Amino acid sequence: MNRRTMIGVVMGAALMPMVATARQATPDTDQVERNKETVRRYYDAALAIGGDPNALDDIVSPNYTSADPQNAPGLEAFKARVEDAQRSIASLFTAYAWVIDDQIGVGDIVTSRVHLEVTTNDGKQGKISGLEWTEFDADGLMVRTYAEVDPTKLTELLYG
Repeated sequence: MNRRTMIGVVMGAALMPMVATARQATPDTDQVERNKETVRRYYDAALAIGGDPNALDDIVSPNYTSADPQNAPGLEAFKARVEDAQRSIASLFTAYAWVIDDQIGVGDIVTSRVHLEVTTNDGKQGKISGLEWTEFDADGLMVRTYAEVDPTKLTELLYG
C-alpha cells in the first residue's frame, strides 16, 4: 500500500464517526426533495411566459416575508411583485425561459443556481445567470426568498 492510500484509509477511518453523526442529524430527505420541487413549480408555473401568479397560492405561505425589508410582507404582496417582474421581463425580451441548473437543499433551505435564456427586442440572444435562496415552513410553503441575477450581463445584452 502506498503512502497516499494509507493516508486515505487512516483519514477515512477517523472521519467515519463524524459522517455517521452528520447523517443522523441530516433533515428528512423527502422534505428537502419536496422543497426543491416547490422551487421548480415556482419557476415553471409563476415565472414562465404566461405564468399564472395564482399558482403561488399553493406554494407560498400567507406569512411570506421578503428578504428586502422595503417589500411588503404576505402572499398578495409577493404575487404583485411576481406580476411586476413578469411585465418587466416581457417588456425587455421577446422570448425568455428560466432554467434551473443546480439545486442544493439542506433542511428548510433550497439554493438554486439558475439562468434566464433571453432574446432581446433587437434579436440578441443570451443567458443571464442568477442565484436564488428559498426558505420553507414546516408545511413546505415558501416563506422567504432572495434572488440575484448578473447585472453586468443584463446591461451588456440590453445596451451593449
